[in-house]
Amino acid sequence: MYKALRITLLIVFTSGFVLLSFSQADSLLKSLENTVDQNVNIDFLNELADHYKYRNLDSALFFAQKAITTSRNEGNEKGEILALINKSEIYMELGKYEMAKKCTDRLKDFAERIDDKELLAKYYLLAGSNDMSQHSYNKALEQYKISFTLFRECGDLVGMGDVQRKIGQLFASQKEYGIMYEYFIGALDCYQKARHQHGIAASMNNIGQYYFLMKDDQSAEIYFRNAIDLNIKEGNIYWLSKNYINLSDIKENMNQSDSVFYYSQLALELAMKVGNPYWESITLLQLGSLHLQNGNYDKALSFLHKGLTLSRQINSDENLTDISDLIKQAFYEKGQMDSAYWYQQLHYEYADSLNQINSKLEFTELKYQMEMERNQQKVALRYQKRLYVFLLIFSCLIMTIIILILLYTRQKVKTRNTILEKENLTSKIELKNKETASNLLVAQKKNEIIGNVIKNIEDKRTLLPEESRWILDDILDNLSSTTEKKGWEDFELSFSQVHESFFNKLDQQFPSLTTNERRLCALLRLDMSSKEIAAIIQSLPRSVDTARHRLRKKLGIDGADVDLTTFLRTL
Repeated sequence: MYKALRITLLIVFTSGFVLLSFSQADSLLKSLENTVDQNVNIDFLNELADHYKYRNLDSALFFAQKAITTSRNEGNEKGEILALINKSEIYMELGKYEMAKKCTDRLKDFAERIDDKELLAKYYLLAGSNDMSQHSYNKALEQYKISFTLFRECGDLVGMGDVQRKIGQLFASQKEYGIMYEYFIGALDCYQKARHQHGIAASMNNIGQYYFLMKDDQSAEIYFRNAIDLNIKEGNIYWLSKNYINLSDIKENMNQSDSVFYYSQLALELAMKVGNPYWESITLLQLGSLHLQNGNYDKALSFLHKGLTLSRQINSDENLTDISDLIKQAFYEKGQMDSAYWYQQLHYEYADSLNQINSKLEFTELKYQMEMERNQQKVALRYQKRLYVFLLIFSCLIMTIIILILLYTRQKVKTRNTILEKENLTSKIELKNKETASNLLVAQKKNEIIGNVIKNIEDKRTLLPEESRWILDDILDNLSSTTEKKGWEDFELSFSQVHESFFNKLDQQFPSLTTNERRLCALLRLDMSSKEIAAIIQSLPRSVDTARHRLRKKLGIDGADVDLTTFLRTL
C-alpha cells in the first residue's frame, strides 16, 4: 500500500513537471508562430533550445539547429553564437564529442574575428569540458585556467562559477577531494553573488557529492535536498534526475531499499523525459542492481537489458562493462549457465575494450603531458633568451644613463663655471666702472681746486706791473688747459680698458658727435645719473638733462620706450 502510494506520487509529480514544461514551451512556440521578424524568431528559437536543454535533448537539438540555419540566412552572428553554445552543450550531454568540438571550433573563429573576450572564455570552457569528457584531464585543466582568467577579466561571475565547478569535477575524477571541495565552494560563492539559481543548485549538488565521498551521508543529504528544492522551483528536470540518483546512493548506504527504489525510479522517469541516454542507462543500471540484490531477477534483467541497449547506442564501455557483469550474475542466480557464460564472455570483451580505451587515454594523456613539458621547456628557453636580451638592453640603458649623467654633470659644472666667470667679469667691470668714475671725480675735484687757485691768482694779477702780467697769463693758460686735458685723458684710458670698442663703435656709427657728447655717452655707459654727471662736469643737473635730450636726437632714438643708457650698453 505504501509503495503504491509512492508510485502514485511519482506519477503526479512528473506529470506536474510535464505540464509546467509544456506551458513554458507552448508560450514560446506561440510567440514563434506569431512573429514575422526572423531576427526575433532566432531569439525565440534559442530560448526554446535553452529551455529544452534541461528537459528534452532531442527537442533542444532541433531548435538549436534551426536557430543556426535561420541565423546564417539572416546574417545574425549573435543568434548563431548562442545557438552554437547550446548545440555544443547538447552534443556533449549526448556523448557526441566530435560534433561538440566542431561547434566549439566555430565559436573560437567567431571570438577571434570579433575580438570578444567573453565569447573566447566560453569557448575555452566548452573545449575543456569536451576534453574532460574524453579523459584528457591535463589538457582540460589548461583550457579551464585560460577560461577562468578571461571570465575574471570580464567580471563574469557566472562564467567564473561554471569554470570552478568544472575544475572541481576534474579533481573529483582524480580523487583529489580536498581540492575538489575548494573549487565547489568557490563556484557556489560566485553563483550566490550573481544570484544565479541554476548554478547555486548545481553547486549544492556537487558539494553534496563531496560529503557523500567523505561518508558524511547526513550533510550530503542536506545539500542534495537543497539542490532538489531549487531545481523544482526552476523546473530543471535534467538536474533533478541527477539529484535523485545521488539521493538514491545515500539511501543505499543507509540500507533503505524502498527509498533507493523510489528515488531511482523517479530519476529514471525524469531522465527519460529529458532524453539523456547516459543518465537513463545509469538509472537502469542502478534499478537493475537493486532488484538483483532483492532477488527479483526477472525485473533486474528487464532494467539491465534496457540499460545495455542504451549503453550500446552511446558507446559507453564503462556502463557496458558494469551492466554485462550484473546480467551475468542474474542469469547465474537463475541457474541459466549458458546465458551466464555468454554474458561473462561479453563482460570480458567490454572490460578489455575499456582497458584498451583507458590505456589509450593514458597514452594520449602522457603524450599530451610530454608535449606540454616540451612546450614549457621551449617557453622557458624563449624566456631565458628574452631575459638575456632584456638584461643586455637594461645594462646598455644603465650605461647610457650613467654616461648621460656624467655628461650632464660635466656640462652643468661647465655652465656653472661660465656663469661664475661671467659674474666675476661683471663684478670686475662694475668695480672698474666705479673706479673709473671715482678717479674722474677725484680729478675733477683736483681741477676744481686748481681752478680756484688760478682764479685767486687772476684776482691778484692786477697788482703786478703790466710788463710782468703776460708771463703770468701764459703760465695760467698752460696750467688750466693741461689740467683739464690730463683728467679726461686718464678717464678715457681707464674707460677703454674696460669697454675696449665702445668709442670706436660710437665714432663709426655717430661720427658727428662732439667731444663733450662723447664724454657724456661714456658717463651714461657707466650708469651714472644726471646729478653725478653734473658734479663731474661742473654743471647743473638740468643742463645735463638737456644735453641728454639733444644726444637722443643725434643718436636717432625717437621712442620714449627706449632708454638712452640701455641703448648705449648695446655698443
